[in-house]
Amino acid sequence: MLDAIGCALPLLAVGMMLVASHFADRSGHRKAFVWPFLVVGAVAFGGSYLLGVSSFWPAFVLLVIADGAMYAPYRPFFAWISDRLRARRRGAIALINSCGALGSYGVIWLDTRTGNPDASYCWWRRRC
Repeated sequence: MLDAIGCALPLLAVGMMLVASHFADRSGHRKAFVWPFLVVGAVAFGGSYLLGVSSFWPAFVLLVIADGAMYAPYRPFFAWISDRLRARRRGAIALINSCGALGSYGVIWLDTRTGNPDASYCWWRRRC
């Protein structure tokens, strides 16, 4: 049963992303479709953490909500950046994407170089 639910989770996030981008494009107020989703995602992640393993299904439902709320504002966010920048400065979007890719490549390089995935999370655990 969890396999079927796990496969459906990305579909919920994609559906939320399409709905949010549709209404953001229709209204022209893209900023209003970015921050509410991020607040809902943060609250749901916090609630899922607080419930922990003592209540699996409510924590799992909050995690699903947080997943969808985290991915829903992607398209309106990047469209909002394009709207706010002049045409010659829209390379900022490429810079944002490049920094994200560079960070992920850095984590992969560090993990393969050290042979231990804990090296990339050293800062978080505070034990190296």
